[in-house]
Amino acid sequence: MATRKTVEEKLLEAEAKVKQLRELKRKQQARESAAEKKRQRQEETNLKIRLGGLVILAELADEDKGFVLGALLDAARNKGDQQNYSRFKAMGDALLAKQASENRHSAAAQTQG
Repeated sequence: MATRKTVEEKLLEAEAKVKQLRELKRKQQARESAAEKKRQRQEETNLKIRLGGLVILAELADEDKGFVLGALLDAARNKGDQQNYSRFKAMGDALLAKQASENRHSAAAQTQG
């Protein structure tokens, strides 16, 4: 004959189940958080690779890093000057188009868009 569970026993079982479900939820949130962090790292890595490709195209890869950063800072400071912006963009777009047409797998082709 089956014995009936007391209210206290049922309550203990329910509390154990809630504890179990909370742990499952915590693990799921941890997995989702880890997946999001991984996606963000991958995006950041991809951006760094594409920007590095542009440095290589500009033939600045072997230059002193201070020089390269200074040149970028100068461009950043002067990007509001429409004449400089247009000139820099035209030079860059021309090289990217040339590289992309020569080699679809080049860094230039991958940085388009």
